[in-house]
Amino acid sequence: MRLNVPASFEALRISRAGSPSRSVIHPLSPVEGPSRMPETLAVGLRAHFQRFVPLVPFSHKRYEREVRMSEDDSKEIELEPLRMDYSDPDPPGWTSYLHPEGVRYFCDIEKRIYTDANLYDSGVQSLVNQSIDEIYDFMRINSIILSPSADLVLDFVEDKVYYYFAEHKNRSVFYFDKMNTADFRSWQEVQGASSLTHFGHLIEAEYWWHIFLFPSSLKISEEIVNELRDTVIHGIGDCMTTPFSTITYSNEDLYKLLSVTNSLKENIGTSYGGSICMLSRFMWGFAHGRFLHWHGQPAVRLSRDMSAHGPVVKVRSWIMKISSALLFSAPDIHLRNLEKIWVDHLMYEHIWKQSTQKLINEWQEFTLFSTVLLNANVAFLAIQTIDQDNHPYRSPGQVSSYLSMISSIGSIILSLLLVRLNRTKEKDNARDAWAFLSSREHPKYGLEILAIVYSLPYALLMWGVVGFLAAIAWMCMADADASTRVLTGFAWLAIAILILLCVWMGWESESGDEPPQGDSGSGTFSVWREKMLLCFDSRRSSTDSSSRPQWHRLSFLHRRKSKDSEDTVV
Repeated sequence: MRLNVPASFEALRISRAGSPSRSVIHPLSPVEGPSRMPETLAVGLRAHFQRFVPLVPFSHKRYEREVRMSEDDSKEIELEPLRMDYSDPDPPGWTSYLHPEGVRYFCDIEKRIYTDANLYDSGVQSLVNQSIDEIYDFMRINSIILSPSADLVLDFVEDKVYYYFAEHKNRSVFYFDKMNTADFRSWQEVQGASSLTHFGHLIEAEYWWHIFLFPSSLKISEEIVNELRDTVIHGIGDCMTTPFSTITYSNEDLYKLLSVTNSLKENIGTSYGGSICMLSRFMWGFAHGRFLHWHGQPAVRLSRDMSAHGPVVKVRSWIMKISSALLFSAPDIHLRNLEKIWVDHLMYEHIWKQSTQKLINEWQEFTLFSTVLLNANVAFLAIQTIDQDNHPYRSPGQVSSYLSMISSIGSIILSLLLVRLNRTKEKDNARDAWAFLSSREHPKYGLEILAIVYSLPYALLMWGVVGFLAAIAWMCMADADASTRVLTGFAWLAIAILILLCVWMGWESESGDEPPQGDSGSGTFSVWREKMLLCFDSRRSSTDSSSRPQWHRLSFLHRRKSKDSEDTVV
């Protein structure tokens, strides 16, 4: 659903007086008394001046500029005696600021106008002043008086003038033209959003990005620092008490963030660029997270493995079913893990790094195990009674050992390749991880192909073990007397029973035996509650008057309820 955003918000006030003369340009002062807020403007700014284009703060062109200095432009500069000031004089009516990242921007403090344009260039300065005059002319035509806490940002790219207003009072951005929520890049990250209150979280995030771009527009207040500190403390507690927290940062990062937040108290009442930049980026991250997780909406996401669109039944393809049968169900496990970390196509950087590191460690172990198995096969074939030179005949034991060696070599090669490919992605950010999974997602099979590839080292190792066991079994049974066959047969039977018991105990159910999600609103909490109930039997005994909960003696026989992959599929 596409929502139309009103052209004016609370930051605009309409004067009841007639329009002033268009020949006099001066900042408008606030109007005394009650203000009247329009729902929208009949005619937008672009209808009067075609070159104005609304700009979303997060889409600011600052990081897309390609201004480069040529090596031939270097020249020597003579320094006058006693020269101590190496700054350029500010353009008339403007104050220059240096962003902590190195960008120089300018501010008209009286009118609260900000721009990245190089106002040291007289031609650019003339263009900026002309654009400001046109905006103020539009305001006079429509009898608009800006709130004294509203900022105007102008950006110039070729023949276009990009603009937006930022209101500090209610942490919002607004425009003089009709906008659509689809014009905001982050709106595409959430599918199915249709509420202005939901969109308000995104508007607040854009406001904080404006503060990050122009840190001199805000002073650090105790209220903002306390708000950030409260949010961080909640995030730490949430990460500590639930394994599927929706907090963007890891618990380790949150503790670092808490330390930085406490340090910000020393700068309350100041406008130091570095402190405000960090404060605004943290606030942007939490506001953006509230938008992504549908805060305040009926479909709020309370757990990272919950989909805001409800459980979606996704039928596994025939490729996945056959592969799982041949590869010891390893593709199912990898697919379930991939779907859990990519619910609704949302990516958490710290979760991605943890998952990638776990995979790398697993593949490295498979490389070691496959090497050991390869050496065992070589030693097995070196036995003279096994490797008999009966060309071209080879016994079933020899053939099984050959197949085991081939599987081991394949496991080693695939493990090395996957480790090499994923080590470069271990340090990737969330955007790179999202792009990686998006590029590997098949329109029909989803992430099934990637899950199959990830499971190949383990599956080939297991087939190598099966082949080696077949070779050993043939050696035990072939050309052996009855007593040897009976003894080894019982040993094989006992080992088979133990293996099946282990597989049964570790088997993850696929039959949807999860308890229904009740008033808790979170499937994760329901699973956690059921695990606690399995550990304690609080039923009162008719012969025991004690009401104290008793430890469930057979709790270890209860099979762990697994999280069905269908509950986490996008």
